[in-house]
Amino acid sequence: MTTIKAGKDLNLVRTMGGGACKNDQQGIEGLFLLYANKDDIERIKGSKGELIFSEFEKKIETFSLLAIQEAVQETDFTKNPLLDTNQEKQRILKQLAKHFRIAVENSINAFQEETSLTIDVAPFPSSFVLYTNDCEIVHTYPDQ
Repeated sequence: MTTIKAGKDLNLVRTMGGGACKNDQQGIEGLFLLYANKDDIERIKGSKGELIFSEFEKKIETFSLLAIQEAVQETDFTKNPLLDTNQEKQRILKQLAKHFRIAVENSINAFQEETSLTIDVAPFPSSFVLYTNDCEIVHTYPDQ
């Protein structure tokens, strides 16, 4: 799987699981895809070694989990009686993806500036589980 960002090809390098509850009833859990530029990876490996990537992963995971929480807080889970279950799920997922993109953008830009590694983090909507009646997702944030 690949995507293009700022004229660079980015390859899927990792999937991350995450989720958040808006309240004790509503929330979402699923996978997020981490893309990175292979040329950047090779250049950084050559200059800083492979161990730097575990530090990068912790940073990316941390800001992505925070973005998920923010996106869930901004997402409207209120049931629309005019939509069937599938339409309702699609509406919520579309909102979540939009809010996630907004929430994660500044962190991605700051990370890229700091590390010179071009990345993108995107939700994987077909993996999402919506919670509308009971949400008890436990978060484990990596050490910062």
